[in-house]
Amino acid sequence: MTGPAADDSFGTYTYECDERVTFIMRPASDMSSIQVAATGGGAYPPASTLVKKEAASGVRYEGNGVVFTARGETVTLGEGDSAINCSPVPSQDEAPFNFGD
Repeated sequence: MTGPAADDSFGTYTYECDERVTFIMRPASDMSSIQVAATGGGAYPPASTLVKKEAASGVRYEGNGVVFTARGETVTLGEGDSAINCSPVPSQDEAPFNFGD
């Protein structure tokens, strides 16, 4: 995965989705991009850097065939005509990342 170095981000956040998909998300410090990668031996989403795009509401990032949309703490991962809903995995060390409303 290419993109900002770990010290040029807001941290790493874990999400759990429908279909037993889990992944990490690392937003760039300027929010211009995010990195995503599957966890737990999964293949989806592919390790990718997604670039911020215009969104009617919330935020939208795209790259490598993956579309990531978010409002508040809830995110949706999409690819083609399919999409899955995802929520932050609770952590005692960090509050969930909030993309705003």
